[in-house]
Amino acid sequence: EIQASARAPSAAAGTLAPNLAGFFCQGVCAAHRAPPPLLGDHGASPNTCRACQAFDHGAHPDVVLLDEKESASISIEKTRGYIRALTTTPLLGKFRIGMIEEAARLTPEAASALLKTLEEPSRPVVHFVVTATPLLPTIVSRCQQIRFGLVSEEKIMEALHDREIAHLAYGRPGRAFLFQDRERYEAYRSCAQQLLKAIAGDEKNRLLWLIDTVGKVRGSAQERREILREQLQLLEMIARDCLALIFRADGEIQHTFLKEELKAVSA
Repeated sequence: EIQASARAPSAAAGTLAPNLAGFFCQGVCAAHRAPPPLLGDHGASPNTCRACQAFDHGAHPDVVLLDEKESASISIEKTRGYIRALTTTPLLGKFRIGMIEEAARLTPEAASALLKTLEEPSRPVVHFVVTATPLLPTIVSRCQQIRFGLVSEEKIMEALHDREIAHLAYGRPGRAFLFQDRERYEAYRSCAQQLLKAIAGDEKNRLLWLIDTVGKVRGSAQERREILREQLQLLEMIARDCLALIFRADGEIQHTFLKEELKAVSA
């Protein structure tokens, strides 16, 4: 079923693109917004905009989310349902708003259906199409593009006041914000230690690590995909740290809490 309501997109990929798409979406929904509270003013009144409150609670009737979790691709059937949901008259605002996360997973048929909608919109509709990989040039040509690059460690440090997290973020604010959750941060440290132990071990240890990390994962196709992507990203960054140590660039390693173990693997 297409979700005819909003929710906060994830930042699992490590960028803020999905989150900012959600903020832009909320901005289009908003009839008016309360002024931001002064720094340190914890007694400020909450936002009284009805549309904003509906969005915050994932219940805005004018917002439609297309995000297929159960399969590796977004099917033509799901895309047609998304398009149909956007043809109704908006209830709280002037626009119907659609958001597609991981749009690169659209099948060729689904992408063609979306393209036709972008070319011939039936009502005032705003689409937010989020992707980390290229889309069809014909779709891209009909969108206003907002690209997200890496952010300096110092900028992240200024925002979060945590040097270790800023260092581990490797220029990706979404990753840094995720690590503010201490439980998630400690889980990452544990995964990094286990991966490095597997790398330093023999083939049997590496195979056991692979089975425990990937082979026993339960959940939707999207959840399994995210776990695999996170592990591959972790492996890439561990390899980068090893190369930094080999070339005597100790100050460039990200996983400083594993420095001694990294030195042993790089020797």
